[in-house]
Amino acid sequence: MKKHPLLFPLVVLLFCTAFTTSKKGSTTTCDIVNFYKAVEPEDRDTKVLTPSGDLEAVDLILVPTKPEIRTYKVMLSRKGSNLYKVDQANLYIETNYCVEFPSDKEVTLIVKSSYGVSKGSMEL
Repeated sequence: MKKHPLLFPLVVLLFCTAFTTSKKGSTTTCDIVNFYKAVEPEDRDTKVLTPSGDLEAVDLILVPTKPEIRTYKVMLSRKGSNLYKVDQANLYIETNYCVEFPSDKEVTLIVKSSYGVSKGSMEL
């Protein structure tokens, strides 16, 4: 069997090219699970019982909301794992496996539905 010395480097190069993306001009899309508006608790001593049975203080109560179905251009702040706040608005967005944080750039927010598993997407 004849060996080809350039075959292995070529395969590695093709593999790396296929699984990397250029930052310039690339777009990441994240699915939106839900939209919320924030409500401050009436009493600062308000507590919440977590699914694991722990009693914890409450900063904000996130209540599901239904924004108008359309496309928005917004700036976001990351508030937690898969949780973003639309700057200058009382709107929070829960995403699903969104690993990229949109810092200091405009994001396209696409609201497609008020119901279902995916309510829209964010293009970062």
